[in-house]
Amino acid sequence: MLLAFINLACITIASAAAIGFRLKYSQERFPHLPVQALLLGLFLIILFGAVLTPIFSFKFSDALKRKKWPTIDGVIVSSQVVGERAFRPNIEFRYIVNGDTLFANSFMNQPGFGGRMNRLDAAEKIVQKYKPGAVVKVYFDPANPLNATLSPNPTYAMFLKLGTSSLLYLTGLIILFLWRKKPKATPIYRERI
Repeated sequence: MLLAFINLACITIASAAAIGFRLKYSQERFPHLPVQALLLGLFLIILFGAVLTPIFSFKFSDALKRKKWPTIDGVIVSSQVVGERAFRPNIEFRYIVNGDTLFANSFMNQPGFGGRMNRLDAAEKIVQKYKPGAVVKVYFDPANPLNATLSPNPTYAMFLKLGTSSLLYLTGLIILFLWRKKPKATPIYRERI
């Protein structure tokens, strides 16, 4: 929660500091759009950024808490590549907590971008690393042992979502603070002497 508020505060401060830059943004660049349409778009950009940034910050801070979870040895039950277009490794593992045998799946931490074959290659490398029968370190939530993972690190998607929402918010605020209407030109008359 604190991470979300720190993130919003940093973005707001950075956007306020951007006022010092002399970006010239005027309606002349978009003469075919009315000012109301530009302001509506600007409002939506700021709104989406302001709503999504704290949400993704909370998810990101929750992901960071996984690194502090206790660990236990587990055994890989199955390991395969799943998906038709967006390939990802599906690793099923077994572990024992308080005498109970539990099962969980982990899709690991791989980028969800790149070409189709690159994603397939990355997924196959992870599957080869986690072969069935291999002993692995399992991170589990002490409050809910059914919640477990093999990779406690935040996913690439979390970084991407948090960065995009922060960028939306920052961009909207920069444009809002730097928006200047071009003053109407006043005719200058020279008096003849």
